[in-house]
Amino acid sequence: MGQYCCIVNCYNRSHDRQGKRLINGISFHHFPTWKKTQGDLVSEITKRRRMAWVAAARRKTITFDNISKDMLVCSRHFHKGKPAYEMFQCDPDWAPSLHLGPTGVGGNSDRHKRRIQRQQAAVVSPFATPSAATSDDSCCVTPVDTPMADDTPSDSAGEPPVT
Repeated sequence: MGQYCCIVNCYNRSHDRQGKRLINGISFHHFPTWKKTQGDLVSEITKRRRMAWVAAARRKTITFDNISKDMLVCSRHFHKGKPAYEMFQCDPDWAPSLHLGPTGVGGNSDRHKRRIQRQQAAVVSPFATPSAATSDDSCCVTPVDTPMADDTPSDSAGEPPVT
């Protein structure tokens, strides 16, 4: 059975669909365990690390207490390609920090709504042209008074101007 990365929008895997091992140089790492019995300091650090990994995964199905053994994080999400030692809290690889997918923060919600509306309109009438979709055709009409970019004044009809 193959291994899959559980980070949102990461599709790295260890085997292809036919079960053949992929030679892509990606390794997979288990979520850290919470070491409750090794003292208060170790317990607190390992608890915070596990919470950081859960937050980095950004999946509703992964919670602090509900992480299966099949949930793995690929090496693409670490600077050095593997997680740092659990006591090195200042190391950037203490928790996954690269290529974590969209953050959900920003102004993309309006943009997403407009895209969904366009897709739904295309499903309703796939043969509609853009000019037929709008009731105001004034944007498609060129004013008569303004010359077009390729219109150049010439002295005689049909001959290009001499430079």
